[in-house]
Amino acid sequence: MNYFRSLFLTALLAGLAGGILSSAANITLTVPLILKAEVFEREADHKAEALTSSSEQHDHEHEAPAEARDLLTLIATLLAYIGFALLLTVSADMLGMMNDWRSGFVGGLAGFVVFSLLPALGLPPELPGMPAAALEARQLWWLGTAASAAAAIVISVRFKRMEAYAVGLLFVFLPFALGAPVAPKVATPVPRELYREFVLHTLVVSLMSWALVGLCVGWLRSRSGLERPSAATFY
Repeated sequence: MNYFRSLFLTALLAGLAGGILSSAANITLTVPLILKAEVFEREADHKAEALTSSSEQHDHEHEAPAEARDLLTLIATLLAYIGFALLLTVSADMLGMMNDWRSGFVGGLAGFVVFSLLPALGLPPELPGMPAAALEARQLWWLGTAASAAAAIVISVRFKRMEAYAVGLLFVFLPFALGAPVAPKVATPVPRELYREFVLHTLVVSLMSWALVGLCVGWLRSRSGLERPSAATFY
């Protein structure tokens, strides 16, 4: 029982650290960009059709206060990173990796590659007012890409042979060979410069958050006695 309590506490603390960092950075860096994109989206809607005063009132009634929006962002991000940290902690324990803060940091970078970088190569983060493929197709492709990338890392780290590396590369390229869902080719009011800034900020925030989660997982594992010696390591 103490073992599972330590495992969950490690994931909880690491997830809270990463979630707080991600929330603070997103509220500071990416949320203002989302709000700017919403302005362009509304302006395009106004130009496309004449809005009545009643419909305008309806829109304002559904606008969430900034404080409520930021609170929801914080809660959702904390829950997400606690889940990510739990997945990272369980994986580290099963493979006997991330036994100190250095290997934990590298493990966090691996999590960033799996859950953020590779999926973003096929499905970059989107702003309001931008065309997007069907939600179900995007979700399935994201899950498949993350699962394939995770399998590639586990196989490569576990076996450390040329054959394993080749199989890992095949797993990485498989989702891209199948092809990511394609958004419909329609005009968007969102400026390209704003979109590029949003994608860059989103990935940088994710990188910092994942690195912190991995660092915390490795350090906490070394302090709580969860570490296990193993031939499997990131370096």
